[in-house]
Amino acid sequence: MRVLLGLDGGALLTLMVAAVGLDEAMSPTMGPTCRPWAIHDPGKILVQLVLSQGVAVVWRDVSRRVWRAG
Repeated sequence: MRVLLGLDGGALLTLMVAAVGLDEAMSPTMGPTCRPWAIHDPGKILVQLVLSQGVAVVWRDVSRRVWRAG
């Protein structure tokens, strides 16, 4: 059950980013920083980085609770 809480936290972060429109707003904002020959979208990369850090924090908290309860 505790692991599912961590997965739900990641899904909730992803849905919140999409609902607020942050994923679509970052691409035009970060566009001027991109080199002309770049293939990857810097806005999408930044959003994915922030989401991965958020999920890592959720997993860290879940693992600490499981370890203490253990």
